[in-house]
Amino acid sequence: MGYSRKAIIVVHGMGNQMPMSTIREFAENVNVKGTRLYSSPDRIVGDLETRRLSFKDNNIDYYEFYWAHLMQEPTSLNVWKWTFKLLFLKTVSDRARKMVYTLRIIFFSIIFTLLSLLFIKLKNVTADQINFEKTIIYGIMILAAYKLLVLFFRAVSSTTILQSIGDVVKYTLPTPQNIDVRNSIRNKGIEMLNKLHEAKDSDKDPKYNEIIVVGHSLGSIVAYDMLTFLFPKYHNINTYDEKISQEDVTKFAKDYYDKPIEEFDLNKYQEDQIKISKSYRQFKMPWRVSNFITMGSPLTHAVMVMANSKHEFYKRKMIREFPTCPPVPDINDDNKCFFNFTEDKYLRPHHAALFALTRWTNIYFSNDYIGGNLSSEFGIGIRDIELKSQNGFVKKYLPFASHTSYWGKKEIESIKNINNCFDNIPSENEANNQNI
Repeated sequence: MGYSRKAIIVVHGMGNQMPMSTIREFAENVNVKGTRLYSSPDRIVGDLETRRLSFKDNNIDYYEFYWAHLMQEPTSLNVWKWTFKLLFLKTVSDRARKMVYTLRIIFFSIIFTLLSLLFIKLKNVTADQINFEKTIIYGIMILAAYKLLVLFFRAVSSTTILQSIGDVVKYTLPTPQNIDVRNSIRNKGIEMLNKLHEAKDSDKDPKYNEIIVVGHSLGSIVAYDMLTFLFPKYHNINTYDEKISQEDVTKFAKDYYDKPIEEFDLNKYQEDQIKISKSYRQFKMPWRVSNFITMGSPLTHAVMVMANSKHEFYKRKMIREFPTCPPVPDINDDNKCFFNFTEDKYLRPHHAALFALTRWTNIYFSNDYIGGNLSSEFGIGIRDIELKSQNGFVKKYLPFASHTSYWGKKEIESIKNINNCFDNIPSENEANNQNI
């Protein structure tokens, strides 16, 4: 009965978000049929601030994972310390390299200029030339300017920085002060995703055949964590029988193990993901997340915000802490397989092999440096789609201006690629957009 429906979870990004503001705009603009929108009580998740959105003559239900109220603002000092560390102490991501190096040059140029001027001024001043009255006046003026500067930075920090960058600091930095925030957001997201998996229709059948997770900005990291931590609950459920072809599963893993980029067929990989996912689902594996869509994702800077170095980031992927696409196989297995044998000798995906079953599409605008290429960071099985904003000159060319425009009414190409994922059809992607 209800097993033909799809659930779409949208995870909003950083900043002082209002409940349902993101999901309403997303659902209205992405819906290509233009049918009437209905807002119903969220009877599955049970959150009183969010609702289920659906359309007439449409088999899709839209949900928002709202987490802004769980965030706590860090202090201004913590934000500036984190920013300084990213600019000068952390390994720089490929996407941010040009921008970070430019900021470093500007910073050191300003410091050098100020020190040079101070040296030139003091070099020719003797004790008897000092005018104490002027010195006192200049001192008061400098102190006043300093106070105004501090007030300015506090004002900026209390709005733009603490509400946006501050969210990134609190969520991505695993300090003891941030653990409660990270856990509360993750647990709430996992609970929501789990409830959608377990939802039943009136005939006690699963309500949703497919679940699609969409993450924007920092929300893409939150969504990635939701999938990472929930999949181990489902991969281990063993209700398979001998009708599943173990040979096909092994071949699927071997076909994509350590394959050079020039030989990797992304369309075929995503088609095979669908086949393998349907095979396991047919034999009662309950995992039903068919697609993961990221937009303007800071996961492109994972080496900066999720690890301390490239080596650490690579190592954590290899030990299956960060799931990749294709998944990391067992290098000690002669089959180079990213599936494990169950006690009954049937193959199942290992705990970090969710992207053997779930397709990953990543959309980013050329001038949105918060987002960027993900296939170079998390695997060549990710479909990277680079676009230019269609929402005017400023959105198209001004750095970061397009970051909140991915589902804007004028973003026809972006919306088209989002809908391709909803229709379970591999997105069209020209070679010049295949940044892998």
